[in-house]
Amino acid sequence: MKKPHPSNWLKVVGTGIRLGQMTTESQRAVEGADRVFAVVTDEPALSMLQALHRDVVDLTALYALGKERLDTYREMVDQVVGALGEGHNVCFALYGHPAVFAYPSRAAVKRAREEGFEASILPGISAEDCIFAELEFDPAEYGCQSYSATSLLMERRQWDPEAVLVLWQLGIIGESRAAATGNRSQREALVARLQEVYGPAHPAIVYEAATLPFCAPDVRRLELSQLSTGNLRPMCTVVIPPRSAPNAIPVANWVQTAVWIS
Repeated sequence: MKKPHPSNWLKVVGTGIRLGQMTTESQRAVEGADRVFAVVTDEPALSMLQALHRDVVDLTALYALGKERLDTYREMVDQVVGALGEGHNVCFALYGHPAVFAYPSRAAVKRAREEGFEASILPGISAEDCIFAELEFDPAEYGCQSYSATSLLMERRQWDPEAVLVLWQLGIIGESRAAATGNRSQREALVARLQEVYGPAHPAIVYEAATLPFCAPDVRRLELSQLSTGNLRPMCTVVIPPRSAPNAIPVANWVQTAVWIS
């Protein structure tokens, strides 16, 4: 490893899921950088970054329908680390938590360090953090395990059915390219495996966090059997309560405020 450049750094930060969730520490990192690169999901988040810094490069333009995500991620890393090589202090801002389901952030830090630069990731707020707060359950009570849907299926992972199971990206399971939907047969295969463990009538909570402060999350309580054909957007996360405590997560608290979708 090369000797670090003492005045040349990369800081990777998260903007949170909802506007206003970005930490003060992360905001200062954006303000203190020479160049800022962003991967965010909505215009308000990008506008917030642009209010903090005059030079924000929106890397979401690198995505293209049908393009391999890994190719897009490599292009992102090339731009971020390339700016370091040009002598700039760089901030890389991503939606949510910058180290949760965020391959390019970790890849950029790894490569920057290999090239001798100082690099760090600052903590942020992920969709899972929003789930704990808005579905009002403590992961310490029953335990909580978190898997990508593709990993749980393809790698035949074993999980504890008496703890809460959080499934990420079920809506795009098995899809390595940028796409609006995943592999339907793989979704059906995973749901069938879940039904073998929990039974078809066991509840599953489909959750999508709100991105604006004045909006409520989208929350659906379904039976497991309905997950095979239900409309799952790419940003949806599925939460499965413990087998012995199917009502452990008080979703009913959202009846008066959530946007329920059929």
